[in-house]
Amino acid sequence: MKKNKILVIIVVAIILALGAAVKFVYDATDYQNVLVTNPDNEIKPNPKESEADEKEPVQPIEPEDEDSYIENLNITSSSSVINLLILGIDTSQDRTIGIYRSDVIVLARMDLENNNVKVLSIPRDTYAYLPVRNQKDKIGHAYAFGSREGRGPEASAEAIEEFIGDIKVDYYFAIKMDPVPGIVDDIGGVKIDIDANMYDPDNGVEIKKGIQMINGDQALLYLQWRNTPGGDIDRILRVQNFFSSLYGQLRENNQMLEAARIVLKYRDGTETNMTSKHMIALATYFNQLPEGAVSYYTISGRSRMIDGRSLWIPDDNTEIIKEFLSGHVQASSDSGNP
Repeated sequence: MKKNKILVIIVVAIILALGAAVKFVYDATDYQNVLVTNPDNEIKPNPKESEADEKEPVQPIEPEDEDSYIENLNITSSSSVINLLILGIDTSQDRTIGIYRSDVIVLARMDLENNNVKVLSIPRDTYAYLPVRNQKDKIGHAYAFGSREGRGPEASAEAIEEFIGDIKVDYYFAIKMDPVPGIVDDIGGVKIDIDANMYDPDNGVEIKKGIQMINGDQALLYLQWRNTPGGDIDRILRVQNFFSSLYGQLRENNQMLEAARIVLKYRDGTETNMTSKHMIALATYFNQLPEGAVSYYTISGRSRMIDGRSLWIPDDNTEIIKEFLSGHVQASSDSGNP
């Protein structure tokens, strides 16, 4: 009799756990409610999630932890536009300022009502005002100087808000480049059109020009390659091409939610104020976007040497920023060649 009672308790526990899992995923896929934040609030630091969520981020949260998720969602219907700052952090050992800087700076503007996304790339050497230093410097250094205060992504967000103007960064997602090979391999590789032959003799990684499926190590080489005439601007175009190709592949193979789960496996290599629930909501939103809903933009400028430093002096980007902030979507974009 006692054994039967224990068996019943175990079965009930399993049913409750499965129910929690279904509810968690179902709630998270309601991206309209999950992603929208209060525009009057300042960016919050990375929310503290439960120990269980850190170890198994895609598993159902425990009932006693659910309130912490609801609290972090900060749901409101006052805005349907979400701004997500994505930072690729350079962890190479040749940095001399002591703390890593952001190598890739991308601002994604998601209009939930009009169902479109605009992606703005900002060159890392863009000469701009950094609130964290109260002076002008390379915008990629905002992360480094902010990290000295334990707030690298927040300092980057402040610099981006100052540079763009009339915008608030709702979420940030900073990822070190180290986990990129593992993420790409777990996805199964990315099919992409490579624009030049690339070779890394230190790691024995090579990519030939042309359309092909690249693995994780090749993806990292592709994203960091600058040995073409356009230097960092060419690299920015490659980052856009990579994002576009990856997005198209994930949507075609119905892998969007699986990709979110894979990224969450590498939580140790990321800094974000997004919860697992936000990530699932984000994947759901991108999965349902119509063809041609993603547009790409890049801050234009010119390279100049000032006091021995190479800086990207931005042009008058008023029209580009105006287009980026507007509800209008330019002719498409989400092909392999943005």
